[in-house]
Amino acid sequence: GATFFNLAGATAATLSGLVDASLNGAKFRCVISVIGGSVISSVTTLQVLVDDVPPHAVSARGSEFFDSITIKYDELVDETSSTDEFNYAVDGGIGTPTDITLLADGMTAVLKLAAPLAEGQTYTVTINGVKDRAARANEIEANTQVSFRSFVVSCGTLNFSIWRGIGGTAVSGLTGDPRF
Repeated sequence: GATFFNLAGATAATLSGLVDASLNGAKFRCVISVIGGSVISSVTTLQVLVDDVPPHAVSARGSEFFDSITIKYDELVDETSSTDEFNYAVDGGIGTPTDITLLADGMTAVLKLAAPLAEGQTYTVTINGVKDRAARANEIEANTQVSFRSFVVSCGTLNFSIWRGIGGTAVSGLTGDPRF
């Protein structure tokens, strides 16, 4: 026998949290209790997988107002490094962003620009120094580049149709209607 200790506050149906490599191989079990009895689960062994893969910028998109760029990463990134204006450079005379916000998803950075984007132009954002949230804080590959084409304002048409008298909210109710 192994000696087991209770985890303070671990009374919910699930247990989650960050662990580091020092817990690799740790053994856990659950004690499930109800009034008048309890049962002990089989022992399981924790396997800690070390993240040694740096973040990647997977997309960039200019805003419809031409005043910002949204960068999407493939994993959670560190707030301090991902919001450092000097970790980004935008070509085409735009330069360094004036402010950066990391959105609540932890993977999307919005770069505010001092100069507006030009319509229909391809821009390249060069990224350095952005780190992920892994224990060893992997850093994005030096001079990572992601490109996008800015919006083009144009005149067009919009068709707006209202369909009344269709029961429910299912799409099949609309597409099955003879008026569709």
